[in-house]
Amino acid sequence: MIKRYQPKTVYYNELLRSCRAELLLLGYAKATALLSGAGEFLQRMEEGGKLTLDQVEREDIEQHLVYLQTRPSRTGGALSGYTIQGYVFSLRLLFDYAERHGLRGGSPLAGVRLPPPPKSERYVATRAEVDALYLTAKDDTRLTALLHLLYGCGLRRMEAERLNVADVDHRSALLYVRRGKGRKRRVIPLSERVAEGLKYYQKRERWRWVNDLSGKAYLLNDRGRRMLGGTISKRLAELVREAKVSKQITPHGLRHAVATHLLERGMELERVRYFLGHAHLETTQLYTRVKTEEL
Repeated sequence: MIKRYQPKTVYYNELLRSCRAELLLLGYAKATALLSGAGEFLQRMEEGGKLTLDQVEREDIEQHLVYLQTRPSRTGGALSGYTIQGYVFSLRLLFDYAERHGLRGGSPLAGVRLPPPPKSERYVATRAEVDALYLTAKDDTRLTALLHLLYGCGLRRMEAERLNVADVDHRSALLYVRRGKGRKRRVIPLSERVAEGLKYYQKRERWRWVNDLSGKAYLLNDRGRRMLGGTISKRLAELVREAKVSKQITPHGLRHAVATHLLERGMELERVRYFLGHAHLETTQLYTRVKTEEL
């Protein structure tokens, strides 16, 4: 359960409420849109007597960064580098929102020396491990379809959750992401294997779970409703255990894996960027520094 920090003043409460609502409309994940890091920062500004955002100065940000590096976590240890980076990102989203809506001129984050991002420890599945997942799921067409979406199409978990039946064009072998991160749209060409697997699931197997509550959802859970992100992660974790893969592989890990494998096969970085739906090439370049372990 993610702790939701909430200031007491009406001004800051309304600021967070409206910013959260806009981030959700832009396609940010619910956990990101909670703005927990920004909420904690605004609470501290209240305690210091700064009750409007235009009173916040660069020194306040710098002092808050020092505070984060000394504040204990809920488990008693220091906050991890990833947590601090997430809190800084939360502040950036808040001040970007403030600038877009004319609530202040310029961001107090400008010029602040931010802590360096922690070295990536994310494990990228090898091709052999991905093959083991597919082999284990071969008799479960829904689970195979899930692998096709996360690995074969490189979808984010929320994109797989939001996918509708009409978003998969079997005639043209294309998949449409109507609302990705930042409300960005993209079109993903399907390989022959992925196209056949998705078509088989949709035309031959999806009916097994369809009921009056199914609507347009592409992936359905056992009760016939849209399969949500938590269930997607749970099903993948169960598959990883069943396949006896020793590493922890998440939905986002499969997205990293297909990007890494495409780059290893010689696909141009710009094409991989478009495939993943990254706004900036620099984000895609991070994948060139992630290595897989050979079995």
